[in-house]
Amino acid sequence: MRFTYRAIALASALFAAGWWWLTPSPPTAMQPAPGAGTAGTVADGSPRALPFTGTADAVHSAAQQRIELREQRMAQGGYGTPQEYFYLPLAKLREMGARGDIYALLQLGQQYWDEPDTIASQHGLDNGVPAARQAEAYFTQAVMSGATQPALTLASKLSASDPVESYAWATFAEKLQLQGAPELVAQLRARLTERELEAAMASSDKKYAEFTSNATPSPN
Repeated sequence: MRFTYRAIALASALFAAGWWWLTPSPPTAMQPAPGAGTAGTVADGSPRALPFTGTADAVHSAAQQRIELREQRMAQGGYGTPQEYFYLPLAKLREMGARGDIYALLQLGQQYWDEPDTIASQHGLDNGVPAARQAEAYFTQAVMSGATQPALTLASKLSASDPVESYAWATFAEKLQLQGAPELVAQLRARLTERELEAAMASSDKKYAEFTSNATPSPN
């Protein structure tokens, strides 16, 4: 009888040990590696810095503002271009301007005069020539191709840096009977000496002769 009790006790103990061995332990939560943080945080629990996503929108907005301001200035000057020309890359405008596209020349002239910093930083100036000189060249080519209204813009823009050429363009515009030219001529004339006036008139006559020999009807 004593042997039987001992056998039963031993069997019970073995059964309990086997049950404990087969019962799965609860899963242990994985701990982050030393120095690691959770998503959206760094190791010390502070918010993780996310990349700034508004840069592209800001650049687009600034470009659009430049386009709108350019369009306003061109309208004030009495000339313009089809809307798509405002969105053409500068390299494309240069290419088209080299082929004599008047609209491209007008866009180039306006951009080089009013947006020189943007052009210099994003594209670089052609052969290191000052932006104002390039603007003058583009506008001159446009005028000589038949877009006459920028002659007044040239007269106004050059009044401080080159009063002789400014007066030459003003008298050229007066010969073409452009509105506002007589008033500008009178204003500029008072600032020049007789010798400067002679030089300006010689330049004006030369411009007019070139214009009448090769001008085409203005697109404006």
